[in-house]
Amino acid sequence: MIRRTLYALALLGIVALQLQAKQQPNVLLIVCDDLNDYISEPGAHPQAQTPNVSKFAESAVRFENAYSNNPVCAPSRASFLTGIYPQTSMNLFFGDWSKNPVLKNSKTMMAYFRDNGYHVLGTGKMMHHHVRGEWNEFKNKTDYGPFWFDGKDRVAHPSVPKPYNDIGCIDGSFASLGDVPKGAPKSGWVTGWGPAKLLDFSENNPKRSLTADEKNAKWASDKLKQFDREKSGKPFFLGVGFVRPHTPLHVPQKYFDMFPEDKVQLPILKEGDNEDTYLRKSITAGKGLKYFRLLKESYPNKLQGLKAFTRAYLASVAAVDDCIGQVIKALDSTGLKNNTIVVLTSDHGFNLGEKDFLFKNSLWEESTRVPLVIRAPGISKAGAVAKHPVSLIDIYPTLKDLCGF
Repeated sequence: MIRRTLYALALLGIVALQLQAKQQPNVLLIVCDDLNDYISEPGAHPQAQTPNVSKFAESAVRFENAYSNNPVCAPSRASFLTGIYPQTSMNLFFGDWSKNPVLKNSKTMMAYFRDNGYHVLGTGKMMHHHVRGEWNEFKNKTDYGPFWFDGKDRVAHPSVPKPYNDIGCIDGSFASLGDVPKGAPKSGWVTGWGPAKLLDFSENNPKRSLTADEKNAKWASDKLKQFDREKSGKPFFLGVGFVRPHTPLHVPQKYFDMFPEDKVQLPILKEGDNEDTYLRKSITAGKGLKYFRLLKESYPNKLQGLKAFTRAYLASVAAVDDCIGQVIKALDSTGLKNNTIVVLTSDHGFNLGEKDFLFKNSLWEESTRVPLVIRAPGISKAGAVAKHPVSLIDIYPTLKDLCGF
């Protein structure tokens, strides 16, 4: 029952492709990180601004109850990109999938398409542990930046108060890229993990540096236009991995301006709401409970802290929506649109203070439910909504069938 609609799409795809004798369809797979399902009801944040994703959903099928098979980056991606459940592989946390006894002897989605004659290329965060050999062509490895650099190290942004700031440069940092406090002579924004090179993200600078997501959106868009010009006849599988809204929540100021902090709406927060659960006894819950506690201790009250963090999260969602829109607009401006299957999703969601929890890696709706939108030209019904449950494990076999393998 879980795969009913996805399999229906797949079976229709086989028939359609056989009858129309079309060229093998291309595949564009867009994967975000920590992105809540803010385009569906129930659960959509009332202030979320995702015009590009929403417009794309109008041309596709939106799955209103799509779920991650493990609400943590590494095992979720290892699972849906191999088609193997985490409980089967026992790759449950941050273990390297390529060293897992089951997964290393299985064929990833990328390798499967490559072995079926596709040009397989990608950029950004696809697998949590990158293996170059899975791809014919790969542009940029995962980059969680921009990071604040204090002249010596990558640290949490100075505007984040302690003790939350002590978490560090990834999970403990959120601020606009326009927030450039005066500090050490060599302090400023940097990206990546190599030698620190200060970058200029000033929005009034027409030649400003691009964030990692912006670089990946541009590269993918350029590739789509190139494929349209060259018309090689060889189908492609293009994976585009966007990091935002994964922490650190650093995006241009214009996105923060969309959400004045005093106007940010929070979910219903009930005192003691997790006391009747086993969460506090779970070995996996440590970060979410700790981060919530530290955020609460860093501000005059927990509501103020949650508003500051939620504002940065909403800004990051708006920023990645623009990146998604850039790629889909590039595709739709070419002749590739009518023969390219597009899948848009996220590896899992994120709890923003519900049940005193600030992180992923919970089995609650916020961490487990993800956006999932699929457009299969000539097959999917524009604007359709599937309400029954599906999961990310269904993507691999669905694409396999849609492409007639």
